[in-house]
Amino acid sequence: METTPPRSGREWSFKLGWLSATTWQDHGRSGGAADAGPHCSTPAGCGPICSRHLEVVVATSTDAADDLTECLCQTLQVDCVRGSRDDVLARYLTATADLASDDVIMRATADNPLYCPRRVAMLWKEHRRLGADHTSIENLSYAVPEAMQTGAFRRMATLVADDYCREHVTPYFRRPPHEFHAVEFPGDWQGLRTDLRLTVDTPEDLQRMQRIFSLAVSSSATHGNATERVNLHDDGLFLWNGL
Repeated sequence: METTPPRSGREWSFKLGWLSATTWQDHGRSGGAADAGPHCSTPAGCGPICSRHLEVVVATSTDAADDLTECLCQTLQVDCVRGSRDDVLARYLTATADLASDDVIMRATADNPLYCPRRVAMLWKEHRRLGADHTSIENLSYAVPEAMQTGAFRRMATLVADDYCREHVTPYFRRPPHEFHAVEFPGDWQGLRTDLRLTVDTPEDLQRMQRIFSLAVSSSATHGNATERVNLHDDGLFLWNGL
């Protein structure tokens, strides 16, 4: 599988969100945080993850509606695999078939387009430090993906029997008891705001996200009245009242 060169944290953040069921793979895990390598010098401070061998794979469906997704991947020179619309787990197995069992998969989903590169790097580092099979945020997070070991993911896939788990990929990891070392951080980990909704599930959510992106690229996003701002999303993205 052809790989793409590492990109800065901000570029990863936006690309991961808008593509469908993205698999972010870290190759060459050597078993300890100390060997993670130097931090990358990006404004986002995305940490040691960007110094490693990374690969982005988009795992989308074979539906005709997702032809546009594949075309976008080709334009961006990002690998794309396609499979069943409902069996997303099978898509992930296909997308990660060439990985070693100790490689790390970062599971990012298209309904959360505003992943935080700083927290992504922190979660990846904690996942490795703790020797976890699966690491996530409670109730999953709009800003931080899941991390899982490829070998553990493949073992889990052999145990899944219900359609819900095959569609949503990782519920088994988050439903103990089971044989895996699963780590779950609280919803407010590293200052995450549980009162914000930054997930796109409905047309209204999409309109809200379009407004956020519009504000993010407009000059008004950096010169607005301070009383109107409700949050600064890490690297300069303002979220405003009424969104």
